[in-house]
Amino acid sequence: MTENFMDEEITKHKFLAPSKESLLDKMMGLEEAISQHEKKELDENQKHILHICKDYIQSAKACMSGFLSHPHLIWNLLHRADEYLVFLMSQDELYARAIDVKTDFDMTITEKKSTGRCSGRRRKTDYIHSRPSRRRA
Repeated sequence: MTENFMDEEITKHKFLAPSKESLLDKMMGLEEAISQHEKKELDENQKHILHICKDYIQSAKACMSGFLSHPHLIWNLLHRADEYLVFLMSQDELYARAIDVKTDFDMTITEKKSTGRCSGRRRKTDYIHSRPSRRRA
């Protein structure tokens, strides 16, 4: 299924835009990760998570192959699948991928305010608003 979709996308267009290449690369990586997890013995909750990931990838493919391509929506769907795959990783896998996850996080979360809140760092304005006022009466 993956190879068919990729082959179709590549043969439809003689040359792919770099942005579309990276989307296809991300899809292939996610599908490879899903196939690796499918080989493991999974409980019902994990199977449900895999199903959700597959749905996100299918939705991304549908957005990509239509008349109008929606790259931002496609990336959002792929990131969601990526986020759910984290729930299937063992603690050892998470430790091994910590740097990759941090890099993905830094690339995905662009607004500094959101990045600071998610990572637990305080912003300069947090300190300003938390100090008592020094007004003279």
